[in-house]
Amino acid sequence: MVGGLEGIWAGRALEETRQVLGGGSSQPGWLTRYGESAREFHRQLGHRLMGVTMQYIALGHGGEALLGEARQIGHIYAQSLQERGETLAQALTILFFFRDNMLESALHLPEAAQLRAEANQHLFRRLRDVFNAVELAIVERYEPPRELPAGNR
Repeated sequence: MVGGLEGIWAGRALEETRQVLGGGSSQPGWLTRYGESAREFHRQLGHRLMGVTMQYIALGHGGEALLGEARQIGHIYAQSLQERGETLAQALTILFFFRDNMLESALHLPEAAQLRAEANQHLFRRLRDVFNAVELAIVERYEPPRELPAGNR
C-alpha cells in the first residue's frame, strides 16, 4: 500500500524539508558545519529512514521489525554525529528539526488530501512511534545504559 496516504505525506514532507534546507537565511545553523560528503551521508540515511517510515505507516498495526530498523538508523546517526563532535543536545536539535518538519507535514494533510480524522491520527501515531524509536536510540548511543545497584533491580 506504499503510495497512498504515506506517499502523499512523504512527498509533502520532502518538499518542505528541501525548501528549508536549500534556502539562505532560513537554513538551520548546524547545517553549515557539514561538508558535502557528510551531507550526502546523512541524506542517504534520511532516505533510508523515510523508506522505513513509509512502510511502517502503510501497516495497519504491528511493525516491530521496522521500528528496530528505525532504532538502528538512530544509532548510525548518533555515531556519525559523535564522530563529528556533536553533543547529545546538538544531535537532538538536528533530529527535532526533521521530526518537526515531518509532523507538521502530517498536520497539513487533511486539507490537502481530504483525509478523515482517523486516517490522519493513524499517520501521526505511526510517525510518533518511528521518531520515538530514533530519539531513544540516539540517547542510548550517547549515554549507554548503566548497571543498577543490586538493590534497585
